Amino acid sequence: MNEFDEEKEIQRWKRWKFLSFIGRLLKVGTVMRTDSVNWSSRTEGPPMVELEKLATEGFKEGTAKGDSSLEILEYTMTLFAAVTRTESEESDEGVRILREFIVESDLPGIGDEAILSLMEKYRAGLGNYQQLRNDLFMLKKRIDRNRLKQLVKYLYRFVYRYGADSPESRQVANIVGQLGLSHSDIRFAAVDVKREMEKQGDDSAN
Repeated sequence: MNEFDEEKEIQRWKRWKFLSFIGRLLKVGTVMRTDSVNWSSRTEGPPMVELEKLATEGFKEGTAKGDSSLEILEYTMTLFAAVTRTESEESDEGVRILREFIVESDLPGIGDEAILSLMEKYRAGLGNYQQLRNDLFMLKKRIDRNRLKQLVKYLYRFVYRYGADSPESRQVANIVGQLGLSHSDIRFAAVDVKREMEKQGDDSAN
């Protein structure tokens, strides 16, 4: 939307607000008005202008309704559970990666009790497809782009224990794709993690 189109939309919105006000005086047209309490509490301009901003800029961090760092971490535990092979669920390497992810999320006041609670959430998600669907839905409404990019890297680190071409690796791409991450961002994350792990392997061999 260019500046000319945006100005036209603003003028159209102002005319609609005026007509809506007249309609309310006549006790008609109250259902679809754009200046309702719910709309005005979420936006600062005409609907189409705000939608344009949303399409180009996305949600601002922390603005999603019910946003909570702890809730987001709880939902992500189910995602890690979904890409876990049951025989490896208690592996030291997997637990270490999960703990690193939790700590790096920088949740204020995170401690051993909270980490244990999150690990229980992880174990409860093992083999629980319905829980995955529910938590994907909730996470999609709350997680911002930066957290999502951090999450996909840790998911790849988690599944590369099984190999870069494992079914779990392909499952990661499918899951984060449902959360709205682009194919290019997913591919970049996968390649970055693979390079990091190869470098770590080279360093340990020296």
